[in-house]
Amino acid sequence: MHSLLPIIYMPRPVAGGESLLTRPDWMPAMFHVSLCQANHVRRYSVAAVAPSGWEVMLEEDSSVCRRDRYTDWHRVERAVAILELEVEQLRSRGWRVVPIES
Repeated sequence: MHSLLPIIYMPRPVAGGESLLTRPDWMPAMFHVSLCQANHVRRYSVAAVAPSGWEVMLEEDSSVCRRDRYTDWHRVERAVAILELEVEQLRSRGWRVVPIES
């Protein structure tokens, strides 16, 4: 299993020219939801990243507003609970869940 890590996790460039190790596109995120209202879109995701940890991300209208990386699973659980609460609050205000674009 350890020999698969270099294959599964590969560098991916991000804004500003920096590079981070993350999951390939074919590996599903642990939590991913997109919502829209009028012309606005919000995307929430939590994904495992290498070498060990998780990335919590919020995008609003194609701009990354939040990107946090955690190595402690309990912090990830708290972050997911907060994301779920925010999604429910948005839905109660008329935002709707939309299919995730690939």
